[in-house]
Amino acid sequence: NIDANKEEKFEIILDPEIKELINDIKKCKNALFIAEYQQNFIEKIIFVLKEKVYIVNSENKVYNSISEIICNNKIFKKTHDVKRLFSVCENMGFQVQNLVFDTMLAAYIVNPSAKDYSIKGLANEYNIDIGEYSLNSDLDRGLIEEAILFSKVLIKLEEEIVLRKQDSLLKRIEIPL
Repeated sequence: NIDANKEEKFEIILDPEIKELINDIKKCKNALFIAEYQQNFIEKIIFVLKEKVYIVNSENKVYNSISEIICNNKIFKKTHDVKRLFSVCENMGFQVQNLVFDTMLAAYIVNPSAKDYSIKGLANEYNIDIGEYSLNSDLDRGLIEEAILFSKVLIKLEEEIVLRKQDSLLKRIEIPL
């Protein structure tokens, strides 16, 4: 597991072997991810699994990721901005299954008067650093940093939601809306 306050060294995997990634996610039964959208479709999906960041960016692999992971009701999903994800997946003909946490909705529940619910804004609010990661090129640097921050913000917001006894509100009311 990733610790929000601990320095982690993340390995970046660009365009992973999709069957291997799907099997690894199915084994741990959890998918932490963010998506990059292009109008009404998902252009890239970035998964964080242990201390690895996987950038899935080919159209075929993105579709396989959605159908095999995001639509799989046996895998718990955690993401940022579930409303957009639901909308885009619906437009693409997919139905998101078993989504259990959304950092954007959780942040709103914890602090409804905040001005910025972006991942970077939440990382700033909770004083979360990016930590170390190795990258061979600047390609996708912003996306990689956002995914790493997402994984750390997620931990902090899960703690805050449980501490405030708001997990039922998030899972039973806000996410399904």
